Amino acid sequence: MCEKSGAWVHAPFFRWGLTAKYLYNRTILHKFTFCKCYADRKRRLA
Repeated sequence: MCEKSGAWVHAPFFRWGLTAKYLYNRTILHKFTFCKCYADRKRRLA
C-alpha cells in the first residue's frame, strides 16, 4: 500500500519530466533544423 501510494505521487512528476524533456529536445531540434535550412538558403542565394 505504501509503495503504491508513493508511486502514485511520483508518476505525475515523472510524466511531467518526460514531457519537459521531449519539448526541450524538440525545440533544440527545431532550432537546429531552422539554422540548417537558413544556411542552405543563404548558400543558394550567394
